[in-house]
Amino acid sequence: LSGALVLNNTKEKVIFENGINHNSVMEIYNFTRRFNTTLNAVSKHAFISPEINFYTTCEAIENRLPFEVKNFEELKQGNIYKINLINEDKKVQEEMSGFFKKEALVSLEIEEKKDYKKNLFGNLDFIPEDFKNKYSIMKTTPYTLEVIHKDTNKGIALEKLANYLGIKREEIIAIGDSGNDEHMIEYAGLGIAMGNAFKSIKEKADFITLTNQEDGVANAINKFILN
Repeated sequence: LSGALVLNNTKEKVIFENGINHNSVMEIYNFTRRFNTTLNAVSKHAFISPEINFYTTCEAIENRLPFEVKNFEELKQGNIYKINLINEDKKVQEEMSGFFKKEALVSLEIEEKKDYKKNLFGNLDFIPEDFKNKYSIMKTTPYTLEVIHKDTNKGIALEKLANYLGIKREEIIAIGDSGNDEHMIEYAGLGIAMGNAFKSIKEKADFITLTNQEDGVANAINKFILN
């Protein structure tokens, strides 16, 4: 969950968590309505959205979690760890399909929106400064932004996990490709960017491996671990 929740699944033990309170969830929800976008909220057990949408449907399938359509007023206090802002319509469904495995793709008709701004998430200039100061906001795809607690990111989570396991920073390899991987790449002793990673992630990385389609993770494991 992008660093907002770290679990030891074998013991069902929470190592670190830093969720978004209900007032913040509602603030983020109302913010999306100003820009004709939608969103989903992610808990330990489900992807939750006020409406069916392509991105959340695929995310739920890929992560093997339920997709619940629910009024956000019904969400429990302290149960949400991250929120994805989603800017999708019929025109970009094919492009968004490239972010998901073939087995996760679904037959879902996306509504074509009037006055749709495809490049709304091109930068964060449309977001007010006070909103940016309240949350950590990261671009995960051209059509999605991730919003989590201000004092949370994958780098902080990786440090918490390393301390829990007794692993030194210089012993850690982190591999990533999108905006929410930046802090993790910076924290690790060896930060590796995928060949298809955002330019900003490649600039932070110590090494750039092959793309997802070229088994870039396996390439990095062979180069830095097995060899």
